[in-house]
Amino acid sequence: MGFIDWARSLFGFGKVNREAVPAGTIEREFGARPAVSRSMAEHLSLWWDLYTNHPPWETSCVRPLGLPGAVGRELSRHALAEFQLSLTGGPRADYLQQQFEAVEDQLGNFLELGLCLGGVALKPYPAGDGLLVDAYTTGFLPTRFDGAGRVTGGVFKSAPLRQGGDWYVKLEYHDLLPREDGPPVYVVENKAFRSGPEGGVGAQVPLNAVAEWAGLSPREEIENLEGPLFAYFKPPRSNDVEPSSRLGVSVYAGATVDLLQQADEQWYQLRREYRTGKSKPISVPPNFRGYSCKRHIQPPMGREIPCSL
Repeated sequence: MGFIDWARSLFGFGKVNREAVPAGTIEREFGARPAVSRSMAEHLSLWWDLYTNHPPWETSCVRPLGLPGAVGRELSRHALAEFQLSLTGGPRADYLQQQFEAVEDQLGNFLELGLCLGGVALKPYPAGDGLLVDAYTTGFLPTRFDGAGRVTGGVFKSAPLRQGGDWYVKLEYHDLLPREDGPPVYVVENKAFRSGPEGGVGAQVPLNAVAEWAGLSPREEIENLEGPLFAYFKPPRSNDVEPSSRLGVSVYAGATVDLLQQADEQWYQLRREYRTGKSKPISVPPNFRGYSCKRHIQPPMGREIPCSL
């Protein structure tokens, strides 16, 4: 955490992104290069700050309105207003239909995250007799794309887990590796690391150092898979931030960020004028005919100006 982030956090401003996966660690531990440039990483960090309602222009005076999250929620609500899904075709389809219905209410949240943060990875996993789904935004970094631009490899970073007096995180590497002499092989690797409540990645430790991960295999290879064991959604718009990148961009990327800043600052200015009474008086044109005389325009400080006839 830099000095500015520390100072913002100390005085209640700013929310450090605890999910972000360190690119250098991925390349060192798994030999895979994250498909995220420095420029895209900076924009992802900015979208995270906007979504968590702690934009760079937040100060003790300018308190943000939460517009980025509201934009994502409204777009998500409209997109799923008439959404329906049904699976048929036998016992397997019936089972999957039941699992989908169990997480159907979360689809709006997943879509909101993907729209606001430029993409979301959904990773299902078995839990008892059913399936659960984890959603990853900045806690997932893609490492491989296929020819159609679909993500086929990446690294997932878990939330910090406390055991005793220590904290740990787990990195889970997925990759659909092509082979010259046959179909691709799907590789899954798990590695645990010391951490802290902020979610940083420290020295590697054995998986069995954490009871919850003791039963995980460090490496598995799976044959006969045609795609990854996760899904990745990104907003249906071109990447105008970095056209050469295959990553998605937030729905409020680009010039929209300036509009969000202007809205926050303008709202602060309006509130300041109402509180101090230093606003310009409201003038009514002599030929104003829009309202009846019984209605009034209410300017700041309680002064009423009757409508003119």
